[in-house]
Amino acid sequence: MDILDIFLIVVALPLGTQSNHYAKASTAHIGLHMAKREGFTKVWLESDSLNTVNYLSGCTDPSWTIANLIKDCRDIINDLADFKILHVYREGNKVADLLVNLVVGYVVAKWWSRRDAFPKNLCELAYDDYCINQ
Repeated sequence: MDILDIFLIVVALPLGTQSNHYAKASTAHIGLHMAKREGFTKVWLESDSLNTVNYLSGCTDPSWTIANLIKDCRDIINDLADFKILHVYREGNKVADLLVNLVVGYVVAKWWSRRDAFPKNLCELAYDDYCINQ
């Protein structure tokens, strides 16, 4: 399968100055809300934060600072037909690193939703990631 057949939307947005836990939870929250808005019923979420994976899986209770974000994420997850969450090591999260670097210094989100608009290096990294996880 060509990565562009499953690579639908890519978003990179600045979150401002936050704690790591808040930034990771916010990213999951925003992604799940976007998936819900787009009508997706099957979601595969990857995070380099084992804490976020554990929070969303219900294995660990989050701190009070992100409890509402996690609860909202879990509510969305419960409404999905299929949900997969995967912890990836920081070294294996090159796609996310590239997206972060694309928005450094921005105050608004960058959004790509057409095949021809995806940066070439982003597609190559995502394809490599997809092939490794199959």
